[in-house]
Amino acid sequence: MKLRIIHILSWLAAVMLLLASCGDRADSEQEKVLCPIVGDGKSDYVIIVGKDSGSAVKELSLSLADSIEKLCGVRLERRTDDTGKYAETEHEIVIGVCGRTGSGDLAATLGSDGWKVSFADGKIFIAARNESLLCNAVESLLEAVVTKDGDFCIEEGLSITGAVPDEAVPLIAGGALKYEIIFQEDCDQATVKAVNGLYDKLKSMLGCSVSIKTDNSVKASDDSYEILIGRTNRPESTELYDSMGYFDVKCAAYGKKIAVGASMDSNIGAAVDMLSSKLAAAVSGTFSGDVIVIPSDIEGEKLSAAWAEGIPEVSAGKSLGGYVFDDNSTVLCYDGINEADYSFYVTSAKNSGFSILGEYSLGGNRYTLLEGKNNDLYVSYISSLGMLRVYAEKSGTKYPLAEQQDAPAASGQKLWQLPVDVVGSASNGGMSYVIRLADGTFIVVGGGYATNREADGLYELLMANTADGKQPVISAWFITHLHYDHYGCLKKFTEKYSDKVTVKAFYCNFPTRGYAGLESNTAPTLVSFMKKWKGAQIYDRIHSGMTFCIADAKAEVLFTHEDLYPQRMSDAVVNDTTTVFAITVAGQRILFLGDIETASSDVMTSFLAPAAIKSDIVQFAHHGYEGATVKVYKEAAAPVVLWPAPIYGTLNGAPQAVFESMITTTSYSPSNEYICKADFTKKIIVSGAGLAELDLPYTPSGEKLPDYRSIYLELLKKYN
Repeated sequence: MKLRIIHILSWLAAVMLLLASCGDRADSEQEKVLCPIVGDGKSDYVIIVGKDSGSAVKELSLSLADSIEKLCGVRLERRTDDTGKYAETEHEIVIGVCGRTGSGDLAATLGSDGWKVSFADGKIFIAARNESLLCNAVESLLEAVVTKDGDFCIEEGLSITGAVPDEAVPLIAGGALKYEIIFQEDCDQATVKAVNGLYDKLKSMLGCSVSIKTDNSVKASDDSYEILIGRTNRPESTELYDSMGYFDVKCAAYGKKIAVGASMDSNIGAAVDMLSSKLAAAVSGTFSGDVIVIPSDIEGEKLSAAWAEGIPEVSAGKSLGGYVFDDNSTVLCYDGINEADYSFYVTSAKNSGFSILGEYSLGGNRYTLLEGKNNDLYVSYISSLGMLRVYAEKSGTKYPLAEQQDAPAASGQKLWQLPVDVVGSASNGGMSYVIRLADGTFIVVGGGYATNREADGLYELLMANTADGKQPVISAWFITHLHYDHYGCLKKFTEKYSDKVTVKAFYCNFPTRGYAGLESNTAPTLVSFMKKWKGAQIYDRIHSGMTFCIADAKAEVLFTHEDLYPQRMSDAVVNDTTTVFAITVAGQRILFLGDIETASSDVMTSFLAPAAIKSDIVQFAHHGYEGATVKVYKEAAAPVVLWPAPIYGTLNGAPQAVFESMITTTSYSPSNEYICKADFTKKIIVSGAGLAELDLPYTPSGEKLPDYRSIYLELLKKYN
């Protein structure tokens, strides 16, 4: 509506030209009676709207007053039809249906017409079927203005009628929405949520049936009325997306199609909300007859994220779109890229004022970290897929250093797998690992549940392996993902020991939306606990391909949730948002898989060459439930497996032989059987068997599997 009101002002130039020639016109039309609206520099006309009129009609009255003032220098007063405040006068311009005698009569004569303007007995009535056409009527009134002896006049008996535009579409036909909602098959969860939201709003708004279909289930036709949500296979969707820049959300009409999209797929909800508000305005702004949609009235565009200004354009390849992870970060993806294109983009960024902070290579891929004025860029070239990925985030983000730090000669390095508090937590998950470095400081991975037993056990281990009289120092604490059995201990440990232990840095990369079961406040809450550690750096934007050093250890990031876009966001779960990393200590590479499942496994193995996954020790994913694929373990080919799972647990309060069921039944991941039978597997160490201490470098010996049955029976006797 506001856009249509602006159009009124565009008529002024034409009207001014018209007025310049109106003297001749007035002389040639002496037989017509012209009534002045403004004469001798003054006017007794007022503009009237209904006291209950919507904001759009009131804005239209303001626009009309502005237009008349610009034409003749006199501003007409604006009033409502409330006779308790304003008495009815002889000369009025009445906009829309209100309490004035005659306004309803004119509206009743509209029939199939779109709008009418009528002037009789000193009053001008303007009526239309809806707010949009009311703008057309006001425009026609301004066009009808003529001059006589310097006065601004309207012809007595003036009657103007306008038709409904040919492109207008009835919103409801045969008790159903005229348009079908079409969305992309295999779209991400953000689009599914947006489509369902639009469906609910339209049903509530219109009170009629609404049809939703995927783009592949309906043959494309120029004759079909469709609302296209997101990246459908329709050419109108392609045209819409090609017209957008970074961070745009947009609605546009193309014949019988209304296309809705967002350059960042995660913003599709905002685009759908824009369309919903415009359709709601069409419904609430209908005064008589069927609700109709004039395509130009539903067009709209928004641009947000000022921090993203200055991101260099990618000139090569084909855009796969983008995804906004939160208010301060995004990823842009392109395929059909070669290494020369990657190098050219990095050079372009440097020429645009960005400076290089780090360069990395991993698994056949190349990565560059750049710092800019408004934003930082992490540019990835995935050679196996010919893909360029540009991660952009607001400037000021902290990143770990790639350079080797000073460290004493390798000695005394150890790795511990801590037991899981399945009794205190009443759950069968959790994982907690500690690595002691050559300088006597520690790396913690996960930590387990938020129980006293978990927190106390971690503290006691750190104290027992710290030199007498010194405070334990955790050089790095990694949190893989936002599940309570992995980050809970950090919260409890912070509450109990933040004054007794030093933490130098935290490492993570969490999503805040886009996955079922993920609470939007989980990541901020967890980061707030990290901030309670004085002096601790929080590196919460570590990206795939980054390599950095922690004393004598080297850390490599193999996968983050960002890598799921765009291929696998539709079927990924929170476990798939795990940050996967490898830590090399004392010449041995330890691969931490967290809780990755199929989607993350597939993406990681497609991005990286097998050599980047090969390890000496691997943490078994998701405790042995549905976890990493066989391909991950085959490429890791690790002789030692750390299995973070209880041997004794409970299910609905009853004892359960958790680990035994994982390796003896077919209801769990096929990776369980594979890893137990693989020739390269020499040792499987289960956390449920108790604290395990490994001197690094570690050489496996003894039986491959623990005597899990005997351990279960001992624990059963202990806890029952």
